[in-house]
Amino acid sequence: MGTTSVGLLRLECEPLNIYELLKDIDEIMNPVFESNSQKLTISIQNPLPVVVADYKRLKQVILNLLDNAAKYTPWGGNISLTAGINHNNLEVEVKDNGKGMSPEEIGALFHLYSRSHKKGTPSGLGIGLALSKMIIDLHEGEITVKSKVGEGSAFTFSIPLRPKAK
Repeated sequence: MGTTSVGLLRLECEPLNIYELLKDIDEIMNPVFESNSQKLTISIQNPLPVVVADYKRLKQVILNLLDNAAKYTPWGGNISLTAGINHNNLEVEVKDNGKGMSPEEIGALFHLYSRSHKKGTPSGLGIGLALSKMIIDLHEGEITVKSKVGEGSAFTFSIPLRPKAK
C-alpha cells in the first residue's frame, strides 16, 4: 500500500489483522514467560478493525516491549498485553509488575544507546526502545511510558488505523 522510510528504516504498510499479529507474538514469547514462571495475559477488544501498518515492524515493537517486560519483571511476575481502538487509533499496552523506573530513567528511555547501569539490571545495547519509537513515529503514532519504582511499568503506543494520505 505504501512505503515510508527514515534512513535505512523502511515501512511497508498494508492492511493487517491484529489478531494474527498478536497470535504470532504469543507463540514466540510464551516460552520466555514460561521459563521465568511469569504469566502473560492478552486482552483484545472485540472486534478490532483491519489496520494499515507494517506487520514486521509492529511485531518488532511489541516483541521488544514484551522482552523488556520479561527482563525487568521478577520470577513469577505478571505481564499484560492489551489492544484496542481509541479515537481511530490502534492502541497497544504492555504492562508489568516489575522493578519500575525513576523519572530520570524514564526521561532517557527512548534515546539511542540509553540503558540502565544499575547493579543487577539486565544488559542490552540500548537500541530497542529508540528503534521502537522510530517505528511508531514512522507510523504517525506515539509511544509513552508510565512507571513508578517498585510498581512496574506500562508502555503504550498508538497508531492511526489508516495513515494520512501524503
